[in-house]
Amino acid sequence: MTEVERLAKFQPNDFVLDIGINPKVISKGDGGSVALLAAATLPAVLNRPHIHPRGTEAAYIVKGKNITMGFAPENGGKVVINNAGAGFASFFPQGYIHFQANNDCEPGNLE
Repeated sequence: MTEVERLAKFQPNDFVLDIGINPKVISKGDGGSVALLAAATLPAVLNRPHIHPRGTEAAYIVKGKNITMGFAPENGGKVVINNAGAGFASFFPQGYIHFQANNDCEPGNLE
């Protein structure tokens, strides 16, 4: 199964978790590493698209109401974009181009 075929089985909201209200497990994982993001975001700021070639990134929104997060594989696969706020978490698969944007007029915090 190709990476594009594997990603096609998921819906965009499968990559955002409401940790405080409805915790769920997306995957048991298959090894590898995870990079944990810890960043303060200024109002109306984009963390420009980038990749992590050696690990998956996890981001938990500590503060913020209107954070847009998205990713896509380089090979033309499905683009995933979600909007979330404080109490939600998301992850970006290893090697995928991804970004985060604070669309609010208030600062935000991701950890």
